[in-house]
Amino acid sequence: MAYNNLSVLLVEDTKSCIDLYNVVVESISLNNIDFASNQAEAVALLQGKQYQVLLCDTMHETQGAYGPRIVEKARELGQNPFVVALSSLEEHVREWEGVPYDLFTLKNYLYDEQTLADILKLAEEKLKPS
Repeated sequence: MAYNNLSVLLVEDTKSCIDLYNVVVESISLNNIDFASNQAEAVALLQGKQYQVLLCDTMHETQGAYGPRIVEKARELGQNPFVVALSSLEEHVREWEGVPYDLFTLKNYLYDEQTLADILKLAEEKLKPS
């Protein structure tokens, strides 16, 4: 199934993760996806395009980026994407307190084609007009 109707922004700062995501994205024919590796890139993309889905790594402020802040910036720009908060550790869910997100998942689950496909289907359902 192709997900050409969904515009997706994936924010991830780890190169090896991006490489794995690219393989999965290709295998499910997700063509309308942009990647950002830091907060500045993510904000620049958000300023130039509307996204329906935002897959965002938690990251940490010490690395010059912070996932929850990227989501807040998307909202400030008038965007209301389906937000998937990502992290390599479950306890990082605390970093997202106070920031609305739709789903929190561990990054390694997205390396699976079916899991990413299921998340995109969930996003499509939520984004359907009532």
